[in-house]
Amino acid sequence: MQPDHPASGSDDAVSNWLARWLQDASASPAFDTAVDLIDETIAAEMPELVSDPELRRDLEASTRGHLAAILSTMRENDVELPPEAYGLARTLTHRGFGVEVLFRLYRVALRATQRYFSDAVEQSEIDQELRSSVLVRMWSVNSEWLDNAVGILGTVMVDERVKWLAGAAARQGVIVSKILRGDPTDIRNASQLLAYPLNRMHTAFSLWADAEFDLLPPLAEIAVALGAIVGADAVLAVPSGERGMWMWCASSREPDLSLLSTSTALRVATGVHVAVGICSTGLDGFRRSHRQALSAQKMAVASGRTRQVTRYDDVELVAMVSADMEAMTEFVVRELGSLVEDTPATERLRDTALAVATLGVAGAAQAIPVHKNTVRYRLNQIELLLGHPIDHRRGQVELALRCVNEFGAPAFASL
Repeated sequence: MQPDHPASGSDDAVSNWLARWLQDASASPAFDTAVDLIDETIAAEMPELVSDPELRRDLEASTRGHLAAILSTMRENDVELPPEAYGLARTLTHRGFGVEVLFRLYRVALRATQRYFSDAVEQSEIDQELRSSVLVRMWSVNSEWLDNAVGILGTVMVDERVKWLAGAAARQGVIVSKILRGDPTDIRNASQLLAYPLNRMHTAFSLWADAEFDLLPPLAEIAVALGAIVGADAVLAVPSGERGMWMWCASSREPDLSLLSTSTALRVATGVHVAVGICSTGLDGFRRSHRQALSAQKMAVASGRTRQVTRYDDVELVAMVSADMEAMTEFVVRELGSLVEDTPATERLRDTALAVATLGVAGAAQAIPVHKNTVRYRLNQIELLLGHPIDHRRGQVELALRCVNEFGAPAFASL
C-alpha cells in the first residue's frame, strides 16, 4: 500500500511545505520585511552603495525584484532576471563601480538571503528531516539563481561600460566626475569640452523619476525646460542612473527659483521630482550646489513626501539635523511633546505654531489667514501642550516643527 502522505524529507513533502510557506512569504507584510532585512545587511556591509539616494533606490528595487523571482523559482516557475537588476548594473557602471563591486554585492546578498531562509525554516514546526530537506532546496535555488545573475549582469556591466565610454555623455560624465571629486581642472579646457561655462554662477539640480515614468529622454527634455524656467544662460545635464539626471544651470545672476513652483511645464511632468541646490560661483560653487541638491534629494526621499520640488534653502536646517535620524526623532519628541500627535486638530496647531515662531502673531494671522484672536487662542493651546511659552525656546520649537513638516507626524507620533 502507498502511504496517505509523502514521507518526511521526500521531494513531495518539501514541495508541499514550500507551497504553503511561499503563499505567506510572497505577500505583504512578510515580503516587505524580508526585503528590508536584506537591504539592511547590504547597507551595513557596503555603505558606499546607499549614501547616494538614487543608487539606493535602484538597489532596493533590485532586491525586491530578485527576491520575488527567487520565490517564484521555488514554485518551479521559469523566471527571467527582473529588469530592476539590469537597471542597477547600469547605474553601478555609470557611477564608476567595476564588476568586482557587483561580485561583492551578490556575495553579501547571498549570505543575507540564505540567513533569511534559514530563519524562516527554523521558526517553523517541522521535524528535523523535513527541515534539512527544505533548506537544501531553498539554498540550492537561491545559490543557483544568484550565481546565474552575477554571470549575466557582469557581462551587462562590461558592455555598458564600453558603450558609456564611447559616448559623448560618457566624456561629459568623466569630466564632471573629476570636478566633483575635486581633481585639478583646467577650467577653460573643461568648459570647452562640456560646452558649459564653469566660471559662471551655478545652480545644481538632481532629477529623478518614479517607476511608472518613462526614462532618460523625457528627463533630458525636462532638464532643458528647467533651464528655460529659471532663465539659464547654459545647461549641463548628465545621466546619474537608470532613472535620474544631474544638471547645472549657468547664469550671470542668481535665478528666481520660485518660478519652479508655478511652472506648467514642470507640473505636467507627473512622476518627476527635482531637488535644487543654492546658486554659487566657480568650480567650488559647481560642487557645493551639487552636494546641496543631493542632500535635498536625500531629504525628499527619506521623508516620503510627494512634493515635486525640494529646495535645499528650504530644508537646510532639517537636512543637517536629520543626518542622525535617531537623534532628530528624540529632539522633536522632546521639544514638541503631544504637539506631534497625528490628528487634523494637532496639525492645525503645528501650522499655527510654525507661523507664529517665524512671523509673530500678526504675521501668522495674515499668512494662515485667520483673525489675530484665533491665533492667540490657538497659541494658548500650543503652549499648554509645549509646557512653556513658545518664546522660551523659539529656535528649538521652530526647528522641531520644520522636521515634522518634512517627515510627517506619523514618523514621530508613535514614540
